[in-house]
Amino acid sequence: MYIENQILHQSRLAKGKKNMFELPPMKLWSFGNLHLNYISRENFFIASCAGRRVLHIGCTSMPYTQQRLDRGTHLHKLLLGVTKELYGIDLSKEGIDIMKKHLNCDNLYVGDAERLDEISLDKKDFDVILAGDVLEHLNNPGLFLKGIRRFMMPNTRLIISTNNAFSLPNFIRLTVKGFREGTGHVMVNSPATLTNLLDRHGLKIKQIFTGYQKQPNGLAKKAIFCVGKLIFQAFPALGGTLIIVSRLADSNE
Repeated sequence: MYIENQILHQSRLAKGKKNMFELPPMKLWSFGNLHLNYISRENFFIASCAGRRVLHIGCTSMPYTQQRLDRGTHLHKLLLGVTKELYGIDLSKEGIDIMKKHLNCDNLYVGDAERLDEISLDKKDFDVILAGDVLEHLNNPGLFLKGIRRFMMPNTRLIISTNNAFSLPNFIRLTVKGFREGTGHVMVNSPATLTNLLDRHGLKIKQIFTGYQKQPNGLAKKAIFCVGKLIFQAFPALGGTLIIVSRLADSNE
């Protein structure tokens, strides 16, 4: 129900010609002139993409593609139900083949996020480009940011989620039982490093959040999650996942 309410809210904003990316009410933490808030990553993605033309980078969620499709939690599948147009790019041919079979859609491309110039997709009128949990896997994130510009217009929003170097959950895990970075991760990020990286490639951050990926199962875990959520809503800079909304720096908006 929350997702439906968010989509309805964004639709009303769009009809009223208001900025759908308007900042939520200010919380206790800020970065420059940007106010951090703690949100649901998935709900924000869906609400931001609703009714819009979207390019989804890293769309397969491999190696969990089939599992998430079966459970109805696959992000690209959820986006199909709310977007005006949806295209996807992923390095995994296996994942793309699974999605084509189960989702009955053709706007899916096998390609390297660091070599986007080699992908035979000429479309350039995307409202949103979504790259969830991609940046930390790349050998050279600068190549990705350079390549993504070919798909951007002045009003295009680039939405990125990635790991937070100052995550309190990871610090607790490290202190209590040791912490292992996610499989395939080669970097961690912070608001400052992402600002510098995006600035070097002609992009400017418009919004910044931290967020949670999904709610756990089990009463004990749910109780811990609820307590943690209250803490991170008060101190969002310590959340586990960074969510960044940016656009071309030379845009007038």
